[in-house]
Order: sequence, then C-alpha cells, then structure tokens
Amino acid sequence: MIIENKKLHIVRLLVPFCLLIAVLLFSFSVEKSTCMGVKVVSAEEYLQMAIDRTDNLDVDFMFNNLPAAVDNEENIIYISQKFSEDIDMHSIQGELTSVNPNFQLAIKEDTARPLEIMTTGGNYTLLATAPNGKSIEYKIIFTSLPLINFSGEIIGVANNNNELYSGEITFFDPDSPETGSYRNLSSEAQWNIRGNTTAKQPKKPWKLSLKKSNSENKNLSLCGLGSDDDWILNPMNLDDLKIREKLMMDLWNQDELFNVEGHKMSSCEYVEVVMNGEYQGLYLLQRRLDKKYLNIPDQDILLKSRNMPPQSAVTSKTMEIVYSPFSETETMAWLEKYFDGKYISRTNIENWAEMTAFLQVLCSVDNRQTKNIVMHLDIDENNEYIVNYILWDTDMSLGLCWDAGYVYDYDEMVFKNIVRFEYSQLSALYPSLSKDISARWQQLRKDLLSDENINENIQNLYNTITYSNSFQRDADKWGLNYNGIDNMDQLNTFMKNRLGYLDNYYSVD
Repeated sequence: MIIENKKLHIVRLLVPFCLLIAVLLFSFSVEKSTCMGVKVVSAEEYLQMAIDRTDNLDVDFMFNNLPAAVDNEENIIYISQKFSEDIDMHSIQGELTSVNPNFQLAIKEDTARPLEIMTTGGNYTLLATAPNGKSIEYKIIFTSLPLINFSGEIIGVANNNNELYSGEITFFDPDSPETGSYRNLSSEAQWNIRGNTTAKQPKKPWKLSLKKSNSENKNLSLCGLGSDDDWILNPMNLDDLKIREKLMMDLWNQDELFNVEGHKMSSCEYVEVVMNGEYQGLYLLQRRLDKKYLNIPDQDILLKSRNMPPQSAVTSKTMEIVYSPFSETETMAWLEKYFDGKYISRTNIENWAEMTAFLQVLCSVDNRQTKNIVMHLDIDENNEYIVNYILWDTDMSLGLCWDAGYVYDYDEMVFKNIVRFEYSQLSALYPSLSKDISARWQQLRKDLLSDENINENIQNLYNTITYSNSFQRDADKWGLNYNGIDNMDQLNTFMKNRLGYLDNYYSVD
C-alpha cells in the first residue's frame, strides 16, 4: 500500500511537469513558426494562399498596437529594428497585426537573416487575405533608423500660408536613448511645410508641432535630442550625400567653447518618414534654435537673419526676432548701431574666430554675411549686450554653391577663402586678429578639427545611412542633384585638400 502511494505521488508530480514541458515545446514551436507574431509559411503554401491576388484591397496595419508606417502606393510596410548577426526572422521584436477583422496574415519563409535583408535593401514578403479569399501582397522593409509615421488631413492654413495638417504621428525607435531599448509612442500633432527655397523642392521640409488632446502643446523627448513640442524635419534636399548639415552640427556641438557658453547649433538625428501612406525618405529630425533649446535668460535677445546683407536696412523683413524682452523698435535700433559699426566692439571675438574656422572648413559661402546666421545677444559683466554667432542651414558647403542654380564645383570651392563681412571692422579694433585666428586654427587642428576627428565623423554618418539602406531608398525616391559627382570619394578628397589649403593659409610664421 505504501509503495502504491509512492507511485501515485510520483505520477502526480510528473503530470504537471510533463504538461509544462509540452506547453514550452508548443510555445517554442509557435514562436519558431512566426515572425513578428505573423504565421510563417513555406513558399509552396504561400503560392497556394496567393492564388486570388488583387491590388485593390485596403488593409490597415498596426505595429505594437500603433498605426504602422505603410506606403500604400508601393505596398511596403516599414519596420524599425536593431539587428545583430545571429537574429533570424523568428526573433524580430514587435507584433505586426491587421486592424481589419478576420484578415489572415502570412509571411513567406525566407532563409536570409534580417540584418542581411536590411543592409542589402531586400525585403520579406507578406500576404494579407480577406474573408472572401482575395489577397494582397506587401513588402516588409527594415531600417535601423527611427521611423515617424504621419496620418492626418488639412484643417486650414499655417502662419506661413502653407496648408496646415492635423492628425496623429506614431514614432518607432529601435534603440531609444530615452529608454535604452525599443520605444514606440503616438501623439496628436499638427504639421506644415516650412522654409523658403527648399519648400519649392519636390521633397518638402516640415514643421512638426506635438499636441495634447485639448490642442495644447505637448513636450516629448525624441531620439535623445531633449524635450520639445516644436520640431523640424529637414529634407537635406541640396545635399546628395545627406551628410553636410549633420556633420557641421555634430562637430560644432563637440566644441567646448560653444557648449559651455550655450551657443550650440541645432542638434539632430536621422529618421525615415512616411506621411499619409507615402514614403517620404530620409530626414533630419532637428531642434529649432529658440530660447528654450538654448536655455537663455529672459534678458537675452535671439535673432535670425532673413537673408539680410550688411548694408540693408534692419527691419522685421530682414531680421526675425526669435526672442527679445524689448519692443521690435528698440531691438532693431540696437541692431542698426551694430551693423553701422557703432557697437562692433561688442562682438564676442572668441566666438567669432571659432565660427570663422568652421565656415572655412565647410567653405560655406551661404553663411558668410548674415544669411543663415542666428545672433545671440547676452549681457556681460558691464551690463552690455555682446553678440555671439550660431550657424544655421549649412547645406550649401563642401563643394556645393550657387551659379545660376545649385551646382557642385570642386575647383571653385576647395581653394576659396571665406571672409566674414565684419572682418575689416574687427581687425581695425584688434590688430593681432589675423595672428590670433591662425593660432586658434592650429589648436583646433590638433583635436576638434583634426583630420582624424573629421574623417571619423564623416565615416560614422555615412555608415549610419548606408547600413540602414535609407540613403539608397531616398535616392531612389527623389533622385540626385549632381549626377553622382557628389560622392564619398569626392568628399574625402575635397576635405583633404581643403584642410591642406587652410593649414597653409593659417600657417604661423
């Protein structure tokens, strides 16, 4: 009797254990037969399921319970992911589902690993089948970059007379600096086309405003760029390489002088954008240069040029007051005196010299006067305003220029000297200015503007947009401006010769 009880006890212990093993094996089997929660089928089974194919079937996809980034014209689902070499198609993060009731989803089995699929520009194939048996095929394309998906409609006109959209954005970041892991979120939002010249290009620049449900502004931190409600989506239209502006911002913001004194350039990160069911390409998600971003005191003044040559009258048409504690009349009167030379001594000479070095590296002719410059006026120990300069919109650089149109001109730009309009006035005040700038150049060349640091920054940016294959997708969508002349080999050669020219120009006797 005792022996029988022992056997019964053992059986009672084994039954739950066996059930647990069975459940685990079943779960493992299910996991290995799915991709992002979607059933994976063999090529033969896929063909059988796709017999009644159509191109006219509306499917609404969700990724992680948020509207997915889908190009409905091309039938492409974009998925943001961080891959390692050992991840297979069954280990991809997230869940892909259909909003449509009773739709069946299936992904064709593929031996290629997701990392290979992404970096080579390939795709997985998905079939969505309606209850009536009709099916439609989608490509699944992966990117290692964050994705922003817009969905909305026109509700009016923005203050720049461009159409104002309102709706929802969904944001997918595979390696979020905010969380240290995958991050997805949604927010109500409004957006409109921004800019002047670039707004006339096919690929549009956008202003994005995040909103709460009551239409109040909503602050969110995205891509580790800090919290804000007001964002820029920069299309980098004029730059075939999509490197110039981010390179300049990254280098400038590595400069201790600008960071410590609060004169940062805008900060940015690469993202890909889908808007109202159409893929828009590679963008820079970028912070605006405003009082909040620069964290300036209430008594400071922040101004942005509207393409004003120095000899023009200072008015609201030539200079935008981003922030000022004074009236427009008082602010413009102070600026008149500065541009007339009466207050030129109030230029922060260290800031000015450092800015000059950056302009020279870029050979940025578009920033040599007041155009594409932000002026930050802060108060010194004598209670006087001191002028600091911050660069803005540096895409026309490193060989790009204007010659009755946007062109790439290596010979014209690599040996060009960029002289700021204030130079003659400042050199009269500071007789040693040229030697001081040369000495500062030599210091910067040892670290911040060394060949090694610049080349490393360029290569890292290139690796980011080619690894994700976003560079090629953008080129396929929008084309190239300079027929392939503006390439990485040319950029590296330009940079080498440009720095050599400047080393000679700023040589200390």
